[in-house]
Amino acid sequence: MLKIKGYEAYFVLVPQHIFVIVNIKEKLLNKKALYVNDKAFYILESTAKGSQIGFRLKYKFDEIEAIINPFINKELLVKTLDYR
Repeated sequence: MLKIKGYEAYFVLVPQHIFVIVNIKEKLLNKKALYVNDKAFYILESTAKGSQIGFRLKYKFDEIEAIINPFINKELLVKTLDYR
């Protein structure tokens, strides 16, 4: 559905879990974003009941095993990663 709506989104693989990140054009107030290659992505935690866009990052950077483009099943080349 995200792709149909025109959003850039990826799967983030961490130990024993996966979550979705999505790029939203406007900045969400009072929400931190995961900056991948200097582009802001907000975390969608689909397994957390009542979760909204902008879920907090609960993992360390070295726990991120891969960021995958689910539409072409290819790993994203990550040059920079920041959470702010």
